[in-house]
Amino acid sequence: MAIDLDVYRRPPLAVATNQMRTYAKKVHKRVGTGDDPRVMQDISAIANHFRCTAVNNYIYDCCGLEVQSGPFRGMKYIREASGSLFGPKILGCYEAELHPVIETINRYARFVNVGCAEGYYAVGARLLSETVEIHAFDTDPLALENCRMLADLNGVADSVRLGGECTGETLSDLARPGTLALIDIEGAEIDLLNAVPIDKRAILDLVIETHTVQVHGLTLGPLVDLLSPTHDIAVVDQKARDWNQFPALRPLGQFDRFIATWEGRGSEPWLIAKAKTRPV
Repeated sequence: MAIDLDVYRRPPLAVATNQMRTYAKKVHKRVGTGDDPRVMQDISAIANHFRCTAVNNYIYDCCGLEVQSGPFRGMKYIREASGSLFGPKILGCYEAELHPVIETINRYARFVNVGCAEGYYAVGARLLSETVEIHAFDTDPLALENCRMLADLNGVADSVRLGGECTGETLSDLARPGTLALIDIEGAEIDLLNAVPIDKRAILDLVIETHTVQVHGLTLGPLVDLLSPTHDIAVVDQKARDWNQFPALRPLGQFDRFIATWEGRGSEPWLIAKAKTRPV
């Protein structure tokens, strides 16, 4: 029986010297803070980030800057990921739990991405549908610049409308039947949606990443209470990834395969809310 042994030969995971120095300085600085029991937790987090850098470098070497699978397969990408990890986006498994919703984007007239980061969804949605109107918002100027760069790279810069803060008034103005809003704003989702008049909020289809915040705790409960009267709601939990879907990961060890698909998120689920009136 012929066996291709090359697929199991493990490559060295490279990290640039300047990157190694940066992480070494972080560890040295943290170790020098005495016997604080939190030191080990912090060093562990630094070590995990270092390993992610090495694995992400490997994915870049294997796959380049093109999404390999999922609804955005073939999308050209940039080397930066704003507030998330590079590897899962290139592999195409990033937030795979949302793929069933994203794959229906061509049923919508308008897509509003609040917290767009570097544009994974905003640009990807435009590539999935030539007719959907895209509005992308982020309060981070660097994220908006990266989103602009990603849109230009994929030839859709003229079709992705960018903005800074999306207020309740902004979202209200964009609300109309046939609008899908994807919201990921680190816990501010309750305040944003509370600021949208109920008649406007009621016609939006929503995908919301929930968060744990000091004021509300887990935002899932308040969001369910807010949206249940006007929306059909589904709570979507995270699922494990199957590394066998990605041939590039075969040479890696078990931990590095996990790291390659790890998104660094906590236990918070997503909430998908479909408008009960005027459904798409």
